[in-house]
Amino acid sequence: MNALAPVEAPALSNPEAEAALLGALMQSNPAIDRVADMLTDADFVEAAHGRIFSAIVREHSLGHAANPITLRNYFVDDEGLKDIGGPGYLAQLTGSGAHVVGIDGFAKQVLYLARRRRLIGALRDAIGSVSQADGTIDQAIADTETALADATDHQRDDDSTAGEAAARVIDAMHEDRHAGVRSGIEALDATMGAIQPKNLCIMAARPAMGKSSTAISYAIGAAKRGHGVLFISHEMSADEIAERALADMCFGSERRVPFNAITSGNISTDQARELARAQQALAELPITIIDVGSATIGSISRRVRRHKRRFAARGHKLELVIVDYLQLVRPDQREKDRYTAISEVSLGLKQLAKTHDIGLLALCQLSREVEKRHDKRPMLADLRDSGSIEQDADTVMFLLRPEYYLRKDEPNADDEAAYAAWQEKCSRFAGLIEFICAKRRRGSEGIGRGMFYGAYQAVR
Repeated sequence: MNALAPVEAPALSNPEAEAALLGALMQSNPAIDRVADMLTDADFVEAAHGRIFSAIVREHSLGHAANPITLRNYFVDDEGLKDIGGPGYLAQLTGSGAHVVGIDGFAKQVLYLARRRRLIGALRDAIGSVSQADGTIDQAIADTETALADATDHQRDDDSTAGEAAARVIDAMHEDRHAGVRSGIEALDATMGAIQPKNLCIMAARPAMGKSSTAISYAIGAAKRGHGVLFISHEMSADEIAERALADMCFGSERRVPFNAITSGNISTDQARELARAQQALAELPITIIDVGSATIGSISRRVRRHKRRFAARGHKLELVIVDYLQLVRPDQREKDRYTAISEVSLGLKQLAKTHDIGLLALCQLSREVEKRHDKRPMLADLRDSGSIEQDADTVMFLLRPEYYLRKDEPNADDEAAYAAWQEKCSRFAGLIEFICAKRRRGSEGIGRGMFYGAYQAVR
């Protein structure tokens, strides 16, 4: 008698549970994202069920309803489905009586059986290895342990030999010398470099230095270059971000529309036309805004995973996630003190970037210690009371607008010489924004200079 039962044994497959799950998902689309985080089409023993599941996830990722009617076109010419009823089988699934309250149970059953089938496949491979007479017992044991680990471990390590990793680096040099996400803000790109996959970049500053405006200009510039961008805002609403984005988009045209005109609604006919053009241009860019009051690392990870599917369904790749801002993110477990909490968040964001193979740009609020110094230029020491941000980040970028502090130090107008010198200095620094790269793991530190156009909330 064979020591291993066949994979097709009833105990290791439950097509009824698969069918019930598919029917329930078509009746309750909000559950699709949750199940898509657990399963793939390869987890279904019935190949046709796997294809139906893939179609359900794709339609939902596109923002469409996923039901027998909308999915029908996927299966008109599906030979595999014809054996079980053709496209009409989709309607049978929703009429099976499966209750949507059982969705999680159905999904867990499908996953449990899929993992058991994978385990049996791994054991069979191991038996094949042991059966080779020319191999050593130690090698056979090692192969068996590896096969079992691969079959049971959902979190696969991305293993490479040193030579394989070096070969990828050299290939990348030949394929694209500008890999990674860039904004088109030349001084910023030159100073901090492209944001690479798996990297955590921190953009830190005191209030009024232009963090959000820089991040929005960065997002728009990156999207114009074809990079998929997910903007997660904890501070501003999606509409507030859209107001700034519209002003930024209009800034590049002949008919600029000031930010305060957009927020007040006091616009001319020409400006209304320009805003409509800007809105259409924004709609064509691969940018998605998520407006959340508060979020944990875990909830951000789930959103990133979900939107990676949605970007892919639209033919784009999610390459950059922007979080505004770091101190408003909570760790998954409540920590006793603020220092530990921020450390957990910064480490969590770094791990999130690696897990999802995306670049992550996190905005960060600096402490008031900067204000106490005569020289207001931020430095890495300003982060050292904020958890392990400096250690976790691949790049740390500070923003400084000298004009802001100059305006606050206006001298008495009675002192004509001092007042004239102050006016001349304000004029010289008007609109200037400094990009101070204080840490760059894959390059050198430095300072770049750009322009902040406050009336239009645009950084160039």
